[in-house]
Amino acid sequence: MTPTTFFLDPEHEKSSPGSPDFRRRYCERRKIKSFSEHLPGLTPLILSVVLPLGMALLVLLNRDALVRRHPPLPDAPPPDTTAPLVFGTVLPAASLVMLLVTVLAVLEMRRRYRLAWEGKVVMGKIESCTGTEYLTVPDDNPLHSRPYTRVYVEYSAEAPSGRRVRGRAMRDRYDLRREQLPPAGTPVCVLMLDERKYDLL
Repeated sequence: MTPTTFFLDPEHEKSSPGSPDFRRRYCERRKIKSFSEHLPGLTPLILSVVLPLGMALLVLLNRDALVRRHPPLPDAPPPDTTAPLVFGTVLPAASLVMLLVTVLAVLEMRRRYRLAWEGKVVMGKIESCTGTEYLTVPDDNPLHSRPYTRVYVEYSAEAPSGRRVRGRAMRDRYDLRREQLPPAGTPVCVLMLDERKYDLL
């Protein structure tokens, strides 16, 4: 008898894997959006990179122009180097770090979006599955407490390149107890873009 495919997120059982409805549901469950949908949230981060870098360049250019127009007097005290150090080194360096963080965030966002809409559903298997039981106790009414199991799954699947990859996933399940967890070898569905980007359904 073939064992039933286990879904870590039971919501994915409601639609055919790979269908447009499945991909929309996957994006909703994982909170995945397109770049245009993320752009309003990224705007402050982009401005925090562009504005300081532009201000630093303007200050440095104007400083050089002022020095050329108004050279210091022979007996004048040495100029303060704090502002050039801040605007010429620290601020651009901080802006470049923020720029790198922004680029990495956008690339990861793009890969997650591609996984959702271009990834293929492949079959894998559970290597191990464990769970820890907890009890939620609402502050307003302790009588409405709900037990749940935090399920940890180690799984493996074959990538399109032929290489077998392994991954880990975790999810809180209110409908499972530890004695109901699937054994090793149980088939699972894995959404896979390549051997570096994949997700257990």
